[in-house]
Amino acid sequence: MLEVDSNFSDLLQQGKTYNITVHYDQNDTKSVGGFSIIARAIEEYSQKQVEKRLLAMDIDLEILRPVEIVPVNAADEKRSGNFMIMMLLPMMASILIAVGGIPAATDLVAGEKERGTFEPLLTTQAGRMSILLGKYFTVTMFSFVSVIAQLIGVFIGSRISPSFFTMADAGGDVSFSMPLGALLLSILTFIALGMVFSAIQLAVSTYARSFKEAQTYLSFLIFVAMVPSYATMMMQPDDLQLYMFLVPLLNAIASLKMSLGGVVNYTYLAAGLATSLVYVVLSLMLAAWMFNRERYLFRN
Repeated sequence: MLEVDSNFSDLLQQGKTYNITVHYDQNDTKSVGGFSIIARAIEEYSQKQVEKRLLAMDIDLEILRPVEIVPVNAADEKRSGNFMIMMLLPMMASILIAVGGIPAATDLVAGEKERGTFEPLLTTQAGRMSILLGKYFTVTMFSFVSVIAQLIGVFIGSRISPSFFTMADAGGDVSFSMPLGALLLSILTFIALGMVFSAIQLAVSTYARSFKEAQTYLSFLIFVAMVPSYATMMMQPDDLQLYMFLVPLLNAIASLKMSLGGVVNYTYLAAGLATSLVYVVLSLMLAAWMFNRERYLFRN
């Protein structure tokens, strides 16, 4: 509610100040938002009245602007189109590749144990490692399909609303610029990340007694992926440190963010890929160890 002084017209003509009292509820978000809009409108009106008074006194309006801010964008134009993608794509890709294979991993071991088809499978001529690798590559494929589907969605979104990705005026276009070598290293690091999570998911599914138990355990993987993803979402390529390329999951996020940002350090990218390959070997060793221990394979 607005309450204006009754003699505001006379005060305005005399060049004096009058009051407009705005009543609002500070505990109501809509009321606070409305107050902000009203206050901004009153300020604009007040500024126009000041300009009118100065013109009536034959005073140049430049007296009100002793300093003019001239913004100059020093960012590389080739990198500006990657800003939103640099924030969103590593976060979404890391989460999806961490959880994309969960349905397949849950069903391929814990689900088969519950259905009673796992024991007959072990009696076939195929060795345990062959069976494990078959299931492992199936889970890995599901993880990659999730990320590929996401990339298709991002591409369609860039065609529908390019201005969202470029943070520019409507009608702009999305332009990506990244070194090919850096992009290749980032993709290989993400592939290795998917293989690590696939092995972990199979190990957990092997340990679980039932399908529901495996689902319960594996559902926590999304939190494992979300914490570093959201923690680094607003980080710029210049802020990335070497230790980030040595930590699992964080190294894939940092590699892709660096490639999209255009500030490339091939030593860091190579370190991220090398550590990812080490984690692939360790995770596969864990899955194989679990798969060959009947005390974990048949806990029920």
